[in-house]
Amino acid sequence: MLAPQNLAPGFLAGAYLSAVNFSGGVNTGPAIACVLDGGNLTHVGPVAAYQLLSIFGTNLGPATGVAAPDGTDTSIAGVSITFNGTPAQLLYVSASQINVAVPAPPLASTLDVAGLPSPMVMQLTVNGVTIQRQFPYTISNMNLFADLSPAQLSCPAALVVGNPIQPVAMNADGSASSCANPAKFGSTVSFFMHGVGGDSLGFQPPQQLLNVQAFAGYCPVTVTNASLIDNFVYKVDVTMPASILPCAPDDSNFAVNFFYVTFSYDGLAVGPLYVPFMNVGPTMNFAMPMTVWVTN
Repeated sequence: MLAPQNLAPGFLAGAYLSAVNFSGGVNTGPAIACVLDGGNLTHVGPVAAYQLLSIFGTNLGPATGVAAPDGTDTSIAGVSITFNGTPAQLLYVSASQINVAVPAPPLASTLDVAGLPSPMVMQLTVNGVTIQRQFPYTISNMNLFADLSPAQLSCPAALVVGNPIQPVAMNADGSASSCANPAKFGSTVSFFMHGVGGDSLGFQPPQQLLNVQAFAGYCPVTVTNASLIDNFVYKVDVTMPASILPCAPDDSNFAVNFFYVTFSYDGLAVGPLYVPFMNVGPTMNFAMPMTVWVTN
């Protein structure tokens, strides 16, 4: 962790160093720098079937990026990836980035004492040269699509400089939800998730999710629909509270207010998750709140 000496819980300028390779020499073959969640670019720990990953590095593929024509390609421009020998669907390949979907484990996969497949060995092959990384496997690892890039999230209409984590969200009229285009109280806001996983081998992802729970501030809110919209991504529709109270602090004098929205699936927090800092602040399995702006 690279950060100031006065590090404390909260959002700070700095960098999180998850992995590094200090080996010397000139590497002309593929080299993986990091593997991140494809929806929110947080560091990947355990992986689940149908989770989207973004791999960053050098010499990972063609100099000019190539997108999969239909999202079902397992080999593009000399690039292929397997997980425990099962070909993975590639979405995009380039010299510096690959987007890929974790496949379901094969039916013959070896199970551990907990009934889960053995750790996933990801093998990346670029023009015949292979490198590997290993990940723990988990039943489900749902993650929101989110923008974690701002250092702070400002909303002048709300007179707020707040949590810098903004979900990829859509208002009821289909427009992007933001401070400049807030949702209405009591309206439907749509969020997007991936990483459904599964408790059996060789399964297909369910068309509808039945066990998604959502909170807006202090209040549980209704999830009206959670449906698969492509091979990997679920659209989750949530009804916002009808007023700011009692779910969030009363800022009714502002033109725009906000809720911090969090989710769980099958009782587990939906990512991105907090990184714990010693014994202070949120624990590992605590969802980062997503800021959703609302107005009358």
